[in-house]
Amino acid sequence: MNQKKIKWNIVLNIKTVCDTVHEKNLKIDRTKKYVEALKRLTNYFGAGEKEVWILGFALWYQMTNSENEIKLGSFAEFLGTNVLYAASLNKEFCNLEKKGYINYDSIKGEYSLTKELIHAVMNNQNLPQLSSTNTSYTDFIFAVQNKINSLKYEEKAWLEIDYALEKLEDYYSDLTFIKACKDKMHSQYERYIFYCIASEFLSYPTFSTNLDQILDYFYKYNAKYKVARQFMDGSHILIKNGYVEFCNKENLNDATVKLTEKGMRFLLGSDYELYEKQISDDAVIKPADIQEHKMFYNKDNLTQIERLYNILDENNFERIRNQLSKKGMRKGVAIVLYGGPGTGKSETVMQLAKKTGRGIFLVDISNTKSCWYGESEKKIKELFDNYKKLCKRFENEGNKNIPILLFNEADAVLSRRREVKDSNIAQTENAIQNIILNEMDNFTGIMIATTNLIENLDPAFERRFLFKVQLQNPDAETKKALWRDKLSFLNEKQAQKLASEYPFSGGQIENVSRKICMEEIISGQKPGFDFVTQACKEELFMHEGEGNQVGFCL
Repeated sequence: MNQKKIKWNIVLNIKTVCDTVHEKNLKIDRTKKYVEALKRLTNYFGAGEKEVWILGFALWYQMTNSENEIKLGSFAEFLGTNVLYAASLNKEFCNLEKKGYINYDSIKGEYSLTKELIHAVMNNQNLPQLSSTNTSYTDFIFAVQNKINSLKYEEKAWLEIDYALEKLEDYYSDLTFIKACKDKMHSQYERYIFYCIASEFLSYPTFSTNLDQILDYFYKYNAKYKVARQFMDGSHILIKNGYVEFCNKENLNDATVKLTEKGMRFLLGSDYELYEKQISDDAVIKPADIQEHKMFYNKDNLTQIERLYNILDENNFERIRNQLSKKGMRKGVAIVLYGGPGTGKSETVMQLAKKTGRGIFLVDISNTKSCWYGESEKKIKELFDNYKKLCKRFENEGNKNIPILLFNEADAVLSRRREVKDSNIAQTENAIQNIILNEMDNFTGIMIATTNLIENLDPAFERRFLFKVQLQNPDAETKKALWRDKLSFLNEKQAQKLASEYPFSGGQIENVSRKICMEEIISGQKPGFDFVTQACKEELFMHEGEGNQVGFCL
């Protein structure tokens, strides 16, 4: 945006001031012309008299010399005094730096005018807003990155970087982000390390940062190794408080770190949603993609399943959650379906979802296991975090039918905790269970777990599951109804015979029915009852007193 031009000539007024103070050893002849020029310039820059001297000399110097950086000694010579006096103007230099007029390095005793100020003065325009008032956390983080890049190869770089970042914090002190960092990270070096990792993230979001290199910026020798040990054993505040995590932790030389989700949220604030990993729609089994099946249950099971249908109904579920919340109770619903193989646990969940119009966020248990230390725990935590994001997205879109979080065949993660002793595997499994238990305590959605081995369920999970439904093998009447539904050509007597003679689960009846269907397609005619009974015999691994075993015998 073009800056508005002013009526009087800025450069000529700077010349008047510079001519008056040049080599006068601070014995200023305050003529009317000097006083008027000084007044205009102090108003223009919003600065004091000595600050105007600094800016005037800098402008003259940078226009007449090829060097960009100006040493304090040159400024002292210009005034006709000694360098100690120039060094005593540290406050003035800091004020000009904070206003955004100069870049000042007090260690080297060098400074230079900013391009924005030079442009405004040379074009006789009002100054743009150069101070940190309109800056953001990104301006600060990139200023950190630029400062480190310019200093890291200097002799005693760690001293210069330390001081430079201290000055940057002071310059950007009005930022909410800086105030939050100082509140959460009391040590300046904790903050500096966080800033470095954050700068890498903003520049290369998918990359990680070498820990050894960062520590070299701020620590030397024993101090460095002390902090490195804190990172490695997890006691450093950035690791302990969850702002930073390891990507690689084999050794210090190769160790890499990155911001956690918490660290990214802390840095980015409302901008986090731009980086937030979106949960793909492919991660959810949609109700329309679930094939509708007619389910058969024993009388007791039918009552329990119908209760679950009613609870998960869109209108009922919202009213239930609201009432539970008002009474200070947990509003999430956790259900465990247990029973032998083939009793319809998984299919029951599918039909619950289909009938209530809910998707299913299916947990791949095998994908939560990793050979890397600590990785399995992260995956389990990420799984619950992703489910929460999914529910939030549904609610933001006005969809009350939040999905079901399904742990199918959950024995691997819900079984009894093991004695730790020296087993890393036991430690990992127990840690995973602790995460799940904690998540279930604060759960607000719908979680269903299925298991064949309820006796192996850790007692700590018992109270977390609100509904515990045992799906039983079908009784004779239910099996009879199943046979008639699957094989419609069977008469009443035949269905009764199959139901009474074969102790099948619903899944086994499904298997036999599929074989009959295949035979009908191949032969072009409905198989006879003898074929059905033979298929039933083959479905059993071993008949009592006769038949063949599957596999090898010794």
